[in-house]
Amino acid sequence: MEIAVLLESSIQTLEFSNEFKQASSEMKFARVRDIIETRPEELFCRKGFSYTWLGELTSFLMKHSILHLLQPAGGKNHF
Repeated sequence: MEIAVLLESSIQTLEFSNEFKQASSEMKFARVRDIIETRPEELFCRKGFSYTWLGELTSFLMKHSILHLLQPAGGKNHF
């Protein structure tokens, strides 16, 4: 699947677990792009976030060779 299409696809239609989909919905994420455009410090504070959820996201991004997109633009990590 093309990267742009993958990023714009609904999380609900992708190969994520039901738990991931539910947590993503609770965190108000509809697309993968919504997640990767969220700063890490904001992501960690969202109700529904867990490291299990993050692990599934990471596995998905690695599978599609786009894990690098999770890094904030320009390495701007504001912890």
